[in-house]
Amino acid sequence: MSEIVHTENLSYRYGDETIFSRLNLTVCSGEFVALTGMNGSGKSTLLRLLLGELAPRSGGIRLFGQDISDFKQWHRLGYLAQDGLKSGADFPATAEEVVTANLYAQIGPLRPVKKRHREAALGALARVGMERYAKRMLGSMSGGQRQRVMLARVLVGEPELLVLDEPTNGVDNDTADSLFALLAKMCSEGKIAAVMVTHDTARAASCAARTLLLEYGSLKEIGSPILRGEQSGNTSI
Repeated sequence: MSEIVHTENLSYRYGDETIFSRLNLTVCSGEFVALTGMNGSGKSTLLRLLLGELAPRSGGIRLFGQDISDFKQWHRLGYLAQDGLKSGADFPATAEEVVTANLYAQIGPLRPVKKRHREAALGALARVGMERYAKRMLGSMSGGQRQRVMLARVLVGEPELLVLDEPTNGVDNDTADSLFALLAKMCSEGKIAAVMVTHDTARAASCAARTLLLEYGSLKEIGSPILRGEQSGNTSI
């Protein structure tokens, strides 16, 4: 398996508060990694560092084997934000239009949507079980349905790494089950790798290849004999 994400002795702090230090994480192609921990432990901060939105105080990040400071191929990453449900609730567009909007870099400004773009959008909706709702307005859907559409919007760009920030918050059990199962299936097929922040440790344990706990500034694999409080710099995960 090829290396998708690698952090080495990664440190970050807000002001005088150290969020984590010497954090080591490796994610390979086809892996589904769940990241859990208490609120404020730094899970979303770690995602933002991987997405290039924040710069580490020290340590390094490599994406697809390249230092993040030199990385330009951001289309290889797909991001589903924590507030994805809220952002589309009142948006006056159909599911197909919302998904197609993520192809505008390919379509080009002021150019018409072509058949292949529509087919790609419908294909992405089919992957999340929402093809029947392609012409449905986003505002008329349930929270779980909107979240599936938002995931389809990310998938239509064919990313190689999915970064998801608590995508099952506020959705029903069936939707949560299907999202976890879908991610597990896609990763097991080797089509994509996924790093997902979640508090749902039960589903993570049954679907993710690895579940990591971010606690006291350290990353530990749940169920491993790593002692609480051991520094992550001594552990390669």
